[in-house]
Amino acid sequence: MTDVLYEKYKTYRAQQQQENKPYISWPSWELYNKEEKMTELETLQTRLNSILESNAHWKSCQDGSYEMALHNSGYWEAVEKIKELQNESTS
Repeated sequence: MTDVLYEKYKTYRAQQQQENKPYISWPSWELYNKEEKMTELETLQTRLNSILESNAHWKSCQDGSYEMALHNSGYWEAVEKIKELQNESTS
């Protein structure tokens, strides 16, 4: 993960230098990206809770309606994105 992030930083820094603009240091860049990821994780978790709450009336159905409602609301995509972000932060 750090290698990929550092490559992104080098691209950012080169672009800023080419345009004669100031750029932030590597430690600041790394911290900024970690904070951004945490914000995204919090936003996704809030979205999951909202989806669960708004589809709670389907929960008692035994025919798969609840799972379909979650799918149609984007629940499973958000779950996958959370897993992806968590995997990135641990590697």
